[in-house]
Amino acid sequence: MSDFNRTSPKFERAKILITPENKWIFVSGTAAIKGQFSTSQPSIEHQTEMTIHNVLSLISPENLQKHGIIVSDGAILNYLRVYVKYKKDIQAVKDICLKYFPFIPVVYVVADICRCELLVEIEGQAVLV
Repeated sequence: MSDFNRTSPKFERAKILITPENKWIFVSGTAAIKGQFSTSQPSIEHQTEMTIHNVLSLISPENLQKHGIIVSDGAILNYLRVYVKYKKDIQAVKDICLKYFPFIPVVYVVADICRCELLVEIEGQAVLV
């Protein structure tokens, strides 16, 4: 029997690109996951809300500063792509996203999600301010 130690996933949640004009943050696909565990809630509404909160936490001034990125106000999202597992759930996801991001262009795509129990995944682009 081999030893197995569970570790956190080995992928990036975001990447920063600094140009002479701007500092960009590209948010990788983010879902309703805390640590390495998926939410146990099968509700599309719950998973969408949790995913949005994960994205907002990722680009928050506190999180950026924790990782050595000094910003005055965090990041401003300017584009999102939302992957939804089932077409029937798109309207519910749109309604929630519009509540949080009424002025941001959002593209909705029916696609497979990173884990079988998850129903929605969000990626995006923001400018650091």
